[in-house]
Amino acid sequence: MRSLRTWVLLLLAAVPALLFGSAGTAQAHPFGTPPVVKVEAKGSAVVGLIVLRGRDALLDRVSRSPAVRTWTRRVPLFAASAVVAGGAVASALAAGQLLAP
Repeated sequence: MRSLRTWVLLLLAAVPALLFGSAGTAQAHPFGTPPVVKVEAKGSAVVGLIVLRGRDALLDRVSRSPAVRTWTRRVPLFAASAVVAGGAVASALAAGQLLAP
């Protein structure tokens, strides 16, 4: 049986791999793929302007979404609950290790 430390390390390695790896591209763009524009121009000012306009359009669309508004209120509660639950599990495992004969 693997130790608790091994499981924690596996979890810490799996989360970034799922979020940022090639298998996790759906999570990286939850509102669809970002707008892509091909521009033939000299200089980076035009490209930067198009990127900023695309970002602003995406943020405007997302900020009006009722689903996003609902989840932005719930996510901190879920995160805090996960921290409390993880602390309780870690405390119980530590107490079990200390009390074990």
